[in-house]
Amino acid sequence: MTSALLQGGAHKILEQCNLPLTGKQCVDRIITEKAVFDVDKKNGLTLIEIGEGLTVEDIKKCTGSDFKVSPDLQPLQQISE
Repeated sequence: MTSALLQGGAHKILEQCNLPLTGKQCVDRIITEKAVFDVDKKNGLTLIEIGEGLTVEDIKKCTGSDFKVSPDLQPLQQISE
């Protein structure tokens, strides 16, 4: 899997990378402005957090890869300093 969400009309999370890789299968979490996915080498992506006001359908529309939805799906967490 490669990474992130819709930018300028193009998907950033894709089934296959079309750019040179610097590391393969080294990512275990993808964090974007819209969602957080856990990445499992065997089971693929699992949506674990979703941005305020967004639905799973919204995330599906802007993600170029299939994913599962965690039964414990939470709102996108904010880091406080």
